[in-house]
Amino acid sequence: MELDQQECPDKDKIKVTWSFKDQPLVNNLGGAKIHSNDNNLEHILDISEVGEQHVGNYTCTAIYADKDSSISKAQSHEFALKLSK
Repeated sequence: MELDQQECPDKDKIKVTWSFKDQPLVNNLGGAKIHSNDNNLEHILDISEVGEQHVGNYTCTAIYADKDSSISKAQSHEFALKLSK
C-alpha cells in the first residue's frame, strides 16, 4: 500500500497497522515482517516460508490525521493469501 506524499505532507502523522483474520499482526511473529521505507509512505508485509498457518485475509490500514490543518485520510486494503498445490 502506498500513500500520496502530497495528501500526507507530515509523514510522522501516518499510522499503519496490519491485521490477519481481524486480529492485529505483530511484527516478526510467525515469519511475518513489516517493513516501511525511509519516508514512511510505503509499507510492506513480508512472509518468509509461507505455510498453511498463513492462509487467510490480511488487512493493511493507514490513517493520517493532522489536527493543525484539519486533514484526515484513511485507507484500508484487504488481501487474501491462498496456497497453490
